[in-house]
Amino acid sequence: MDNEINGFDEGVAAGGLRNTVQIKILFEFLARALSGQVSKEILLQAVTISSLANYFEASQALDELIGSGNLAESENGIELTGKGNSNLNELLPDLPVTVRETALGDSYEALKKAKIKQSNSASVEDRGDHYDVICTVRHGGDALMSLTLYAPDLQTALSLAQNFRNDPEKIYSQVMNVFYEGEGNKNA
Repeated sequence: MDNEINGFDEGVAAGGLRNTVQIKILFEFLARALSGQVSKEILLQAVTISSLANYFEASQALDELIGSGNLAESENGIELTGKGNSNLNELLPDLPVTVRETALGDSYEALKKAKIKQSNSASVEDRGDHYDVICTVRHGGDALMSLTLYAPDLQTALSLAQNFRNDPEKIYSQVMNVFYEGEGNKNA
């Protein structure tokens, strides 16, 4: 395999991929491992979370794989084609195991965050003289928590909503800790 550095390496960590061919092999590996469960966005996050590849180089490589028929977009996500599978079988040994493991772990983390983001919501409602920010944490179809926050202006409301969307699990956990805090102090 040609290991010449032919890609952008801005923002790539030591041990990361600086070769377009290696980036493509990694995408094919991830598409096979995740069996069409992932979107282009998740694949790009998988190679950039730990700085395994430059975002722009990775984006171009992913588009080239789709354009060449090695990967295909379906309603379920990105899938490895027969052509891509043959290519991967031949070239996978050239991809460091540590890079594969890191990217796969980052893929699972990105998938988890995407599912959390889909199941939780924060909406802003204009009440005339203020705004309500309605934050809801869901598990499956059940609402575990719904919280309405007062915001004096739209900018504050949008900021509150975004902060909730960034880490709804943390907020839910902290709210529940406050409510359960008194349980341990009943006998005190």
